[in-house]
Amino acid sequence: MPRFSLLTAQHRDDFPLLIPSTRLMPDQHIFHETNPFASPELAEVDQQAFPNVPSGRVLWSCLVIGCVLNLLTSISYYSNSDVYFICKVLWSVPNFLYGVMYGLGLAMLTHAVIQRRFSTLSPGHWRLIVFLSLLGDELAWFVSLVLSTVLYLVFPVVTKESRAWRRHAWVMAAAYSLDLVRRGLVRVLEEVHTTGVRSLLGEYELLYGVMITINWGLLVLNLVAVILVLLGIRFDRQANIPRDSYHYAGLMLIVLVPWLHMAVYQIIITLAAYE
Repeated sequence: MPRFSLLTAQHRDDFPLLIPSTRLMPDQHIFHETNPFASPELAEVDQQAFPNVPSGRVLWSCLVIGCVLNLLTSISYYSNSDVYFICKVLWSVPNFLYGVMYGLGLAMLTHAVIQRRFSTLSPGHWRLIVFLSLLGDELAWFVSLVLSTVLYLVFPVVTKESRAWRRHAWVMAAAYSLDLVRRGLVRVLEEVHTTGVRSLLGEYELLYGVMITINWGLLVLNLVAVILVLLGIRFDRQANIPRDSYHYAGLMLIVLVPWLHMAVYQIIITLAAYE
């Protein structure tokens, strides 16, 4: 039999005598808000009054906007006459998925702003919103990394999620900030290699050593982030915390779409090599 503190709506139906009424008294509401050991799941009435998913109108509008924005960033590739038609067709699959993910992130952000419910966004929602910051690369190389770091620093502060999910956000913020340093060093090394000017540190080979250390650090941080995601999912199941499809889309698509992107890129490179 499930623990009393973790009973869901379905369990209440199974044990009507154990819980005669689902309506809480005022002092019970206060206790739930101040009890640090209470389950983080939302009250049913609260979920019905303020659904944590965007409306159909917001969703489809944002999907269209996301796909259009993504197409505008790719128009130079599709209009390039030197690129083979088959390469453009292959590239359209991951490119379309990127637009869908931008739209989902925009929809979750719009819904959170309108309903003022940033504290109830699920971790998958965070990841979709952070993915939207990739569009900042069109402005400057560091914009997306700065935005991603800031967002992952904000979410643990405003969220009501469990410790595993908050730690996941902290780790991702550290990973993005470290990647920002890495990309900055890459630009420095490119400049040094192009101009032949020695760095102020003396032999610029030292910077390559720093780069290797940062790459290993990013590998470790990403591994820790994956472990924390698994721990967060395990806690959600144990606590019977309901999750919507947007949450799982944010957890899975953020990983699958970039891998599909790299796979298609390798195919295009292979095709170009045989021409």
